[in-house]
Amino acid sequence: WGFISFLSHFARIVCGVTKGAMLYNWETGLQPERCSDLGDVLGTEQIRHLCCRSGCTVIVLTSGKIFRRVDGKPPGQFPYFKEQKIHFAACGTSQVLFISAMGNIFQSQVNSKKCAKSLRGITLSKPQLFRSLSESNIIQVTCGNNHSLALSKDGQVFAWGQNTFGQLGLGTRGPLSCNTQTV
Repeated sequence: WGFISFLSHFARIVCGVTKGAMLYNWETGLQPERCSDLGDVLGTEQIRHLCCRSGCTVIVLTSGKIFRRVDGKPPGQFPYFKEQKIHFAACGTSQVLFISAMGNIFQSQVNSKKCAKSLRGITLSKPQLFRSLSESNIIQVTCGNNHSLALSKDGQVFAWGQNTFGQLGLGTRGPLSCNTQTV
């Protein structure tokens, strides 16, 4: 296996792509389910990174193009980032973060409708530049359910989002009045 991404220990969702460009999703303890043949979609392009959450998989290619698969539909090219080359993506429950070649973070909100016990109607909003970190030269991001962390080239860690259980690492719990804060 290569390019395997774990969503979180809560959702227990895993996605992976084989050398033969087959996309699989599975829940912990269950057998992998073949979702898509990416070879037909991606052609000869190589995958740089892969991330997933329940109902959504994001694929970053070495060319900087982004493909996404939502609601079990075949993968398609993400219609944004015509001017940006993307190097990395991270999926959370409420957002997907993208890092550009220039070290900028873009954030897409994940919108979904809960039907019975499953999520349906998942869409990703148009990515917005995360302006407060645009000068920080971000090299890595990760997402939790409703919080995110970013690492800059000079070793600074930035945290934002929900802080109910102290997951931002700031020594406090509960809501904060600022958008981002260096940890």
